[in-house]
Amino acid sequence: MTLQRCILGKSGISVSELAFGTLPMGPMQANLTPEDGAKAIVRALELGVNFIDTATMYRTYEPIRLALTMHPTADVVINSKSAAATYEDMERDIELARTSLGRYPDIFMLHGARAAQPIEERPGAIECLCEYKAKGRLRAIGISTHYAHVAKAVASLDYIDVVHPLINRMGLGIMGGTREEMVEAIALLGKAGKGVYAMKALGGGNGLDQFAENISYVRNLEGMQAIAVGMISPQEVETDVAFFENVPLTAEMQAAITDSKRHKRIVVQAWCEGCGACVQTCPSGAISLQDGKAHCDPSKCVLCGYCTPGCPAFAIRVV
Repeated sequence: MTLQRCILGKSGISVSELAFGTLPMGPMQANLTPEDGAKAIVRALELGVNFIDTATMYRTYEPIRLALTMHPTADVVINSKSAAATYEDMERDIELARTSLGRYPDIFMLHGARAAQPIEERPGAIECLCEYKAKGRLRAIGISTHYAHVAKAVASLDYIDVVHPLINRMGLGIMGGTREEMVEAIALLGKAGKGVYAMKALGGGNGLDQFAENISYVRNLEGMQAIAVGMISPQEVETDVAFFENVPLTAEMQAAITDSKRHKRIVVQAWCEGCGACVQTCPSGAISLQDGKAHCDPSKCVLCGYCTPGCPAFAIRVV
């Protein structure tokens, strides 16, 4: 059996249905060495995964570069993302990806779009992405978003090729609308010819106990083409690939998923200064200030770890 592949919308880019999410291996979460991270990526490449998801914020370019050196292959598709707002900052981040990876990513995205018109939210960054695509340095451009109303609005924007929306069966982390409204937006994106691949199908690990049900829910949505799943070991890769190859999930496989992908939580250290930076950074609205300290609501948290680099006092961690 082999992994299913598809063309992302009208981009002409062929990707595996399972995308390798590199966020969990980086310093925001597991903080693997580049060598250990590369081992997991190499195993995925060996098993037919050709789609790798990363971002400037994740700081995982080095394990990707090592993996591509260890297992050279011509058809690997890399998507990266940047939260840059200006032309200069977006160009800096695109060039950082090029120098770190040894090549330009195939797709580059505006990371964490919150406005229905990204060109109004970060006009300089969008201008830069469009120019890099026009020059042939990027094959496609797009946005990632947790916001249902944003996902719906960009369906009509000609300059957006690929969208990376947050969606899961539990409805965790979805902003700017309900789970059902995000589902409707994804279907609309598909009809508009956009490439669509999901993030947080397992709710940042909160849905591991019902892995098959939660992945299948997202996998079967109208308009959905691929799913990014965070993986940090060759064993996790093998289990996830087997599931996407439609191997029935046994009780032993489910136990391995639950055991290997440990449940994470946000910890706020005693030296939290209550500055509120994490409140602004959190894309899921899970953090608030209570009694002068940051407080995380686990019912909203998708354990993305974005709050960690946003804290000037280094007082918040995913463990």
